[in-house]
Amino acid sequence: MFALGGRIVWRGKFELTLIGPTDECWDHCFIAEYPSVAAFVEMIRDPAYREAVKHRQAAVEDSRLIRLEPGEAGAAFG
Repeated sequence: MFALGGRIVWRGKFELTLIGPTDECWDHCFIAEYPSVAAFVEMIRDPAYREAVKHRQAAVEDSRLIRLEPGEAGAAFG
């Protein structure tokens, strides 16, 4: 992640779901930013990453990986 310019831009501890499935609880949440889609793809194709991710997947019950496109912040929602 860091070798290709990725970085954690936000991290936090789950407290409460306000809107969404009430049966989902998360231990850790974070937002990572990569310099480009190509850098992210390079990371997930790297053999060392692919080996390490096996251990992460075995250690967690559930996870989400969601790709987002940056948008402009504004005064209104939506």
